[in-house]
Amino acid sequence: MNNTIQILIFILFWVLSASIKAQVVAPELQKIVGQILENHYPSEPLHGLSIGIIQNKQINTFHCGNLATDAPIVSPNNTTLYQLGSISKVFTAALLAAMVADNSVQLNDPITKYLPDSLALQNPLLNQITLLQLVTHTAGFPTKPSNIINTNSNPDDPYNNYTLTDLYTYLSTYRPQSAKKNKRNKNNTFAYSHLSIGLLGHLLENASGKSYQQLLNVYIFNKIDCKDIFLEPNAEQQSRIVAGHNFVGKSNEPLHYRTLYASEGLYGSLDNLLKFVYTNIDNSPNNPLKNIALKMQIPYAATQMHNVSACLGWYQIKQAKRIPLVYTHSGRVGGYSHYVAFSPEKKIGIVVMSNTSQRIDDIGIEILSYLLEIK
Repeated sequence: MNNTIQILIFILFWVLSASIKAQVVAPELQKIVGQILENHYPSEPLHGLSIGIIQNKQINTFHCGNLATDAPIVSPNNTTLYQLGSISKVFTAALLAAMVADNSVQLNDPITKYLPDSLALQNPLLNQITLLQLVTHTAGFPTKPSNIINTNSNPDDPYNNYTLTDLYTYLSTYRPQSAKKNKRNKNNTFAYSHLSIGLLGHLLENASGKSYQQLLNVYIFNKIDCKDIFLEPNAEQQSRIVAGHNFVGKSNEPLHYRTLYASEGLYGSLDNLLKFVYTNIDNSPNNPLKNIALKMQIPYAATQMHNVSACLGWYQIKQAKRIPLVYTHSGRVGGYSHYVAFSPEKKIGIVVMSNTSQRIDDIGIEILSYLLEIK
């Protein structure tokens, strides 16, 4: 099964219904979460699992598992730090939306506007690709650049040695991958690409003269007091990063992103991720990211699933007229797995984070479905 279809299957795996429950009080919510976790892990929990649930202005968090290698048991908490993997893509898309809002860039700008002139001369096809196509995975780029194999000295850390020179070399000879056009999206076929978002982050750096982290801080994190979403940890943050684990429970070395970090390289905590998700359901005038959030929820491209559209970072799931729209993204990399979803209409959000390669999407989907189901 290819990566694109696998991702879409996971974000579609639920049944939402037509009416909404009243807000679930914390004790009942804890019971429901406990039942769902017990159904998935009847004997032994994940190494670490953190869950955050937003209902209107109320936020509840739950943690389980053991982060320690020996006794005593150490559970994660709201400030435990995980590598975010593809959840990083959402923040890169938010950055694009913010820079469009202040006219620093435009969605339909060709990528060559923010690349060396020599690349456009070497490969005129690059002039046809826009920032919007990058962020919606419709530029025709593969999942990874084909020349990454030439720089990969460690299969477990493939991006560590991939330099900007390597990226530009790849772009100089790039040809769109052939793909069967689907009926809803004949011109821009959706193909999930880590390369596209990694490149987008670099172009935003070129457009501004600032680093990716500086841009995130100025446009997003400083406005909502998020100090625990970052590329490079300081000494104190390093002490709170938990190791990822593979499918057999062995701890992984952290992944490093020398160039394409805007796709998968961020670290973050549950409380900071919840702050960001809340900005996507808060329509009050006090929300400093309200306009950015609204831009991110506009569907721009069809995917291979008829009721899933690619927005700026998020995927919009549209089930039926009387079922609220849901926006979602998941991420799995280097022994971590995460799931984020929210309904702006019902002001409900869910974040599930873990330090294991095992997918935890279905946990988040079941909790969200419970909050949105018919009595």
